[in-house]
Amino acid sequence: MQSRKQPILLYLSLFLSTTLIGSVLLYLPWTGQKPISFLDAMYVATSAFTVTGLSTVDVTKQFNILGDIVIMLLIQIGGMGIVAVSMLALKFTQKSLSVRENILFQLELNTEDARNYTFFMKYILLFNIILESLGTLFLSFVFVPQYGWDRGIFISLFTSISSLNNAGFSLFSDNLASYATNPIVNFTVALLIVFGGLGYIVLLDLVTLKRGRRLQFHSKITIIMTLILIIVGAISFWILECNGVLKSMTLPEQLQASVFQSVTTRTAGFNTVDMTHLAPGTMLLMMVFMYIGAGPMSAAGGIKVTTFALVIAFIITILKGHQHARIFNRTVVRRQMEKALAIAISTGVFVILMILLISIAQPNLNFEDLAFEVVSAFGTVGLSTGISTEYGAIAKMIIIVTMIAGKIGVLTLLSLIQQPTRETFYYAKGQLYL
Repeated sequence: MQSRKQPILLYLSLFLSTTLIGSVLLYLPWTGQKPISFLDAMYVATSAFTVTGLSTVDVTKQFNILGDIVIMLLIQIGGMGIVAVSMLALKFTQKSLSVRENILFQLELNTEDARNYTFFMKYILLFNIILESLGTLFLSFVFVPQYGWDRGIFISLFTSISSLNNAGFSLFSDNLASYATNPIVNFTVALLIVFGGLGYIVLLDLVTLKRGRRLQFHSKITIIMTLILIIVGAISFWILECNGVLKSMTLPEQLQASVFQSVTTRTAGFNTVDMTHLAPGTMLLMMVFMYIGAGPMSAAGGIKVTTFALVIAFIITILKGHQHARIFNRTVVRRQMEKALAIAISTGVFVILMILLISIAQPNLNFEDLAFEVVSAFGTVGLSTGISTEYGAIAKMIIIVTMIAGKIGVLTLLSLIQQPTRETFYYAKGQLYL
């Protein structure tokens, strides 16, 4: 067990040290337009590195160009993965990587597969370069004419990196609300979010797909679940808000905004509508979607769409009286089903606990807004109703812990306190009535 704990502790120390470095850089006077407390700097650095997007300050008014670059780099490193970035740097200086480094990479990808994933790093780098470059190019058609070449290109690059890595940080005070009716911004950002949320394994499977070969089971589930959630989310959002925050828009604009908000709600945190005027039903729906998240091995948070699919499959299996869970004529391994249930239950308990703690720390704030903020932090989404600026020190620390747990994984953190024992016998069975 000690050998299992060592990679986790190393990964956690690497994660926290990078966050601390980012906090110090954002705290320095050279990166800001005005002074900032260290706790606020840590809040923003943690949010950027966990690709969340929440902030206790107005990023556009607080930081200068150097601060924006620090945030952008934290988003890029956090999205690709600190271990992946470190190992890429090592690959330039040595031909092969050690077993410990490969275990670290598996830990970051949250996989128990024993295969060597070091070959996968070059694809992560390649996908990021190509997709972020294309995103910057398309967005520049909007931002360059408006802000000039220098500023326009930088805004395009920042927005592209923030979108692909599902961060939700924007260089505009209203996020992307000013571009709610702009099709280029909406579809470019939405597509980058989807690609970033599918996960690198699915992207690699798609680009290497040949005639006569089917998608991997994992890729098929991830893509289908993503499409279902986007469609259901868009329709639901439009039904709930067509006479609310979407009322002033034309029907095509309402549909565009609904699709965009459905895509960004599960992981990215961008918004083109006023989040402070959402209906309670819409907020509840968005919390469910934020909790689910996007695909595994991606920049996204949440319990992941595959975990959600397994939980649904388990419920259907029980209702139908089947012995084994099946999806698309494939039997799901029992170990995976148990892990999915453990993830769903443990994260649910964790989120409820964080909501309880922050409601105690901030009794002056609306409970619905606090719950929304906690779920957003856990899902590393970044959507907010605007209450972050009213947080006290304790509430800020609670959200910071929630963002870190959402990025690393509750089960990964709990494994640090596990004390497994070798089972040599079983107790007699006990009967419970449900």
